[in-house]
Amino acid sequence: MNITSELKSLFDDMILEIGKENLKEFIKCNPNDLADYHYTIGLWFRNRIMTKPVITNFFDELNIKNKDDISYFLLLLFWHYLH
Repeated sequence: MNITSELKSLFDDMILEIGKENLKEFIKCNPNDLADYHYTIGLWFRNRIMTKPVITNFFDELNIKNKDDISYFLLLLFWHYLH
């Protein structure tokens, strides 16, 4: 798999996981407030990427190794994916 298909799969899994009401709330949030989701969606991303070597290798190649940085970047990508 490539990074694009892995991210799409990850985001589609999150859509199923989050539930309709939480998804609506996340969609309405300001992207400047994504840090508010660090301990919810961000933590889910952080734990899930451990099983996704394509994603972790992608960030390793960019020299982004901190899992919190990766989960924040994924939060931002997810927000854009939904818009």
